Amino acid sequence: MTYYDRVELPPEDEFWDEDREIERKYPRQDAPGIFEVHFDTDLATHTNEWRFPKVPLRRANGADLDLFGTSRREPTTPKPIWTAMPAVLPSKMKVKQHVDGRAHSGGLGDETRKLYNAMSYKVLRDGWGFNAFITVTAKYLGLFSHAEFAEMIPEMNKAIAGWLQARPKRSARYFLTEPADHSYIFVLERSGYRHGLHFHMMCSIPVALRKEFHAYLRDWWENRACLAVPTNAVDVRYSDSGSRSKHYTNQAIKFRYLIKTVQQHAYAFDRDGERCWAVDFMMPWWPRFGRPDTLPIRTRQIYGISRDLNMKARREWGQKVGWNFVSKIDQRRLSEIYSGSEIPAWQARFVGEPGWWKQY
Repeated sequence: MTYYDRVELPPEDEFWDEDREIERKYPRQDAPGIFEVHFDTDLATHTNEWRFPKVPLRRANGADLDLFGTSRREPTTPKPIWTAMPAVLPSKMKVKQHVDGRAHSGGLGDETRKLYNAMSYKVLRDGWGFNAFITVTAKYLGLFSHAEFAEMIPEMNKAIAGWLQARPKRSARYFLTEPADHSYIFVLERSGYRHGLHFHMMCSIPVALRKEFHAYLRDWWENRACLAVPTNAVDVRYSDSGSRSKHYTNQAIKFRYLIKTVQQHAYAFDRDGERCWAVDFMMPWWPRFGRPDTLPIRTRQIYGISRDLNMKARREWGQKVGWNFVSKIDQRRLSEIYSGSEIPAWQARFVGEPGWWKQY
């Protein structure tokens, strides 16, 4: 009923009958939008009696939608994190909560044996070892969170595996293409005060893709760090050798540098039952200043092995070739771990010689 309709009101009886008819058809509680307001009273007294029924709608992102379409967000309590992160400099990337940020020992213990088993199995399976040695330093990338830097390493390996699968290599003899697998071992460490947190990784990169791979790896870290990568942030070095024996020797030298943070009290027993210290039979390669300072690492992930070199892959490979792989350390042949007997054993298996594993 508009204002002009109220100026020329009909008789009181007619208006009363009409008003009762409207209230009967459209009661206030059930019909929002039709209200009877007397202008001779205060408007606030009527607005308190208005009731707007809620429409049952689905919750959208924690908010309730009322009749007029406006959103009302309910107060939420912040969820507790898994563990408190240490007091470190702010980083650019968001760290997932399941990554452990507590301080742990930076030295290698039983991890040294697992890394050697993976390297020895790689040579026995393929006849060649790792030909690339990668070093990535977190400080030069602007990253100061240990857990954040450790979480980027699996992402990097996944990206490298996809990059190699998209670029098959060609055999010069048969002109066939086959995918290049990404086999690797790495160690995350923080030794000394010069470079800080960094990791070393040994992997295999085809010769034809070396220059392209270095550029790809630098671009990948630039995208993750959101800044230009300096030359000393991502370092890739290759091992070029003509014979398999020389290639194995170069690989052994880089592996000894990879395990330079082996703990002093790590040991193993030889065949005579005597205790041998790992720093003696593993022969870690130390700089000229002596043993590096081993500082704690704020993450549990201090080493890594690709899936095609882990224990499950070795067991499946043993079922195919008819011999379960047992490394020299597990056989307690500690004085022969760098002898390079994997190469003649691979050659004997390649030509189908019976009992080829005896040469290992």
